[in-house]
Amino acid sequence: EAVRFIVSDTTVEALAPLLLANPRGLLLSRDELAGWFGSFDRYANGKSGADAAHWLSMHNGESIVVDRKTGSPRTINVAQASVSVTGGIQPVILHRALGVEHRESGLAARLLLTCPPRKPKKWTDVDIDPAKQAEFASLVDRLFELQQIVDDDGQPQPVVVGLSSEAKGIWKEYYNAHANEQADLDGELSAAWSKLEEYAARLALVVHFARWAAGDPDLQDSDVVDAVSIKAGIRLVRWFKHEARRVYALLSESNDDRDK
Repeated sequence: EAVRFIVSDTTVEALAPLLLANPRGLLLSRDELAGWFGSFDRYANGKSGADAAHWLSMHNGESIVVDRKTGSPRTINVAQASVSVTGGIQPVILHRALGVEHRESGLAARLLLTCPPRKPKKWTDVDIDPAKQAEFASLVDRLFELQQIVDDDGQPQPVVVGLSSEAKGIWKEYYNAHANEQADLDGELSAAWSKLEEYAARLALVVHFARWAAGDPDLQDSDVVDAVSIKAGIRLVRWFKHEARRVYALLSESNDDRDK
């Protein structure tokens, strides 16, 4: 059976069997994310938020149980359902799609929102260096070599990756500074900050294993996240904080403000 990495179908009912067959997780990639938001209640039988609740669980890699209308088996239990989501959406459509319900549920806070200032397009004849393409392909291949640990029942188990003493000190400093920032916020930004705290660790882990896969000679231990990786994760989150402020400011604008 073919291994799946990228999917475009947005319903949890369609994703469930794919997740069961691909325990590493999947990437949902959509040019326009309005379809993703629109799928949340498609099979809800009038009960709002059926799929949305599953997406909240998938953000944390939790288990989900999906009852399907057709197919065999009718009930699918995915022990550790994990799907990353990426795509684009216009600010006006995002404002309408999120609505009060998805803001209050914490779905909006789980999104890493970006809206860089517009820049004019500029033609270039520069091509991607074939050597760089080969390096990237090699990095992805090596990341795929990472294997899951399974228990006696064949269920995948999490792997604990620790912090070096220096990285832990940096994390504690960031944690306290971030908490002070959040204390001065309220509403949607406060909710977003509560998730951005953990995103620093998630992104640091991504950087850590990308460095491992690339054969970074400065990486001393593949089982320990060092100061370089934790600083990178924190730096990325600081950028996402800046973008979150910009996007939420755009979402709060009235139609008259947007037309100015």
